[in-house]
Amino acid sequence: MNRICNIVRENPAVAGVVVAILAALAGTAIRYWFYEPDTFGAICYAENPWWCVFRTFVAVMSKYSLFGWIAEALALLAIVRAFMHRPATVLAYAAIVVGGMGLILYDATVSTPAVLIGVILLVRAPERSTL
Repeated sequence: MNRICNIVRENPAVAGVVVAILAALAGTAIRYWFYEPDTFGAICYAENPWWCVFRTFVAVMSKYSLFGWIAEALALLAIVRAFMHRPATVLAYAAIVVGGMGLILYDATVSTPAVLIGVILLVRAPERSTL
């Protein structure tokens, strides 16, 4: 565990890419195992169980490109913090996670710049160098 923490501290951009891949895999699981199957839609229409709220949430987020817009807002906040010479790694990772899920959940157009901005900010993290 200690070795992984050292790798993340020394190479935050590599960790950002790994986080983006893991977020995309989570988005893939949500999309193909939960959101797209017609049986889940039929169950939600007929019985309305408690988990249909989550399925509806994913549908609304995808319809209005909210994954991408939230990721863009997080990336913009990370840029502002970086220019203020404050640590922005948490916001950069958050933009990567939300954007990585948006890449798979029907929102690649808006999510892609947020993921790229997040990784770029991790390359030049304020903790390591100044802008």
